[in-house]
Amino acid sequence: MGLISNVGLGSGLDISSLVQQLVDSERAGPSAALNRREARTKAQISAVAQVKSAFSQLQTAVNKLRDGAAFDARKVSSSDSDRLSASIKVGSTPALGRYTIEVESLASAQKLQSDPAAISSATDALPTGTLSFTLDGSQFDVVIAADTDIYEAAQAINQAAGGKLQASVIRGDDGFSLSLTSGVTGSAGEITISQTAGGSSLQAFTFDPNSPQAGAMDETAPASDAVLYVDGVKRTASSNSLSDVISGLDLTLKKAELGHSFTLTVAEDTSGARAAVEGFVNAYNTALKVLAQVSAYDENNNTAQALNGDAFVRNATAQLRNVLSDAFRAAASEGVKLGIDTGVDGSLSFKSADFLQGLEASPNAYRRLFAGEEAALTRGLSSYLDSVLGNNGTLIQRSESLDRALKNVTADRSALDRRLVGIEERYRKQFVALDGLLAKLNNTSQYLAQQLAGLGGSQG
Repeated sequence: MGLISNVGLGSGLDISSLVQQLVDSERAGPSAALNRREARTKAQISAVAQVKSAFSQLQTAVNKLRDGAAFDARKVSSSDSDRLSASIKVGSTPALGRYTIEVESLASAQKLQSDPAAISSATDALPTGTLSFTLDGSQFDVVIAADTDIYEAAQAINQAAGGKLQASVIRGDDGFSLSLTSGVTGSAGEITISQTAGGSSLQAFTFDPNSPQAGAMDETAPASDAVLYVDGVKRTASSNSLSDVISGLDLTLKKAELGHSFTLTVAEDTSGARAAVEGFVNAYNTALKVLAQVSAYDENNNTAQALNGDAFVRNATAQLRNVLSDAFRAAASEGVKLGIDTGVDGSLSFKSADFLQGLEASPNAYRRLFAGEEAALTRGLSSYLDSVLGNNGTLIQRSESLDRALKNVTADRSALDRRLVGIEERYRKQFVALDGLLAKLNNTSQYLAQQLAGLGGSQG
């Protein structure tokens, strides 16, 4: 605020300094109180944010248990991974079981090769015409123009095939051979090549799988389908990767051997359930720890944390412990142990070996305790967390109230500044008036002194 800066002409007083000191004195008490309110409110906002964060992590851990996915996890293993590997489809829960597998044959791609004696030089021009290729339900044409050599023909085939066929040139002792490999395994990738246009013969580069002709391309590797047996049920496929043989599983065939059988096992994957329960224990302990930290009192230094003595903290701590007590009673009624122990301070410890042993022995009981909407361990806790973290939850309302309180501090500080402007102006006017009065008194004093001095001279 702008303070008048002058020295009193009648009094010689530093009016600006005096007014500043008086205004500062008026400001000190209210400003200190506002600073204390602001610091206390900010500390409470920070403490509530810590509690919200810890409770949100606990809610995430609880929800992970309640949705039951951790207890539905599966793992699949092959007793002969050199012959077959398997994986579980994302989002699938295949049935538990064992399957006897036998791989009779693998799917392979057809390969064709032209007679090297037909092309003796890399620069020899091929006969002109159009070759029509058919495989995997699609058809494409390749035009062999004048002066096209065998390398240029292979390049033209690759460009037209779009990956469904690979063409290359093999140079041998007798000449140059065009080699074609189907890009699609199994019978679906069988290649048919015919000449559909052109005045000269391209028979050396044609192939009819139903009626191979002399002088045409030779089949050096036939197109074959994969054949496997699952519990004696035969399955034929064009690919070595199968996703629809056993529900929920992707299979990859690697090696075939007729008469050699092995097993594929789908079993429970307890690691997911163990991790979910351990994550819950850690989140629960973190929530208790945060509640204790934000409400602590240091007797040695006589200092209290922001939420010391806060009713919400007391109630929250009690609620967390109560729901655990309910869960332990429910477990006792089921005749199982949760694999969780409680310490004297209320914190939890996870006993992994005990949990896995209990889960294996009583999987349905464990699911009832941990997973689902009515799970004893998580039902009450989930309801409580929803009540404090929901849109109208306790912590949300508390945060909003503290935000308003902080805004009120700012508003009160602005009001104090406005009030001090008026106080400053009043002090300034008072000092100016005082200075004017002193100036008049000083003038009167000087006048009287002069008059008195004159009277003394006349008497002499």
